[in-house]
Amino acid sequence: MIAILEGTVEHAGRNAIILFVSGVGFHVHVPGRLAESLVVGRSVRLHTHTVVREDDISLYGFASPQDREFFKLLISLSGIGPKAALSILNSFESAVLIRHLLNKDEKSLTRVPGIGLKTAKRLVLELSEKVRKMATFDAGSLMTGTAEVEEILTNLGCTGDEAHRAAELAQKALGPDASTEALLSESLKLLSTEGR
Repeated sequence: MIAILEGTVEHAGRNAIILFVSGVGFHVHVPGRLAESLVVGRSVRLHTHTVVREDDISLYGFASPQDREFFKLLISLSGIGPKAALSILNSFESAVLIRHLLNKDEKSLTRVPGIGLKTAKRLVLELSEKVRKMATFDAGSLMTGTAEVEEILTNLGCTGDEAHRAAELAQKALGPDASTEALLSESLKLLSTEGR
């Protein structure tokens, strides 16, 4: 299936765009905040995922591979379809969503249109452990130290300065012998508190 599309924005709607690639116009569903940031006539590179159903084949596009992977993770859950997954990713960047899930912050998740407390609880229950593994492991190996935590935070969408500050504060709070997982969890808590 198509993994990446790069072309010119022919049309940008609320939750979808037409991307002109080598003489072909692709209709691509995207999070609303991404659609709003795109300019007609400008080039864009999207990380895509194809959803095939009995009566429909749809293409979904994202600014980063992390957002695409999160979309795939969300639609793997029972009762969460592509529309609901796009709505969640429209409300939160993947890094912020990871913080809410790891902090079991169900209340913040209910800010997403169409997501009630029951669904928010299910998202936390079913995804918190999966995203912890995604955030803690890189290329299948456990990483240690503040430098590795900074790298993980940067991969999750934090700026270099945010990642460095959070990792340093976490190290101060937990001490030099803290595990990577503990440092990462503390860093995400600090970043979540700052974002409120």
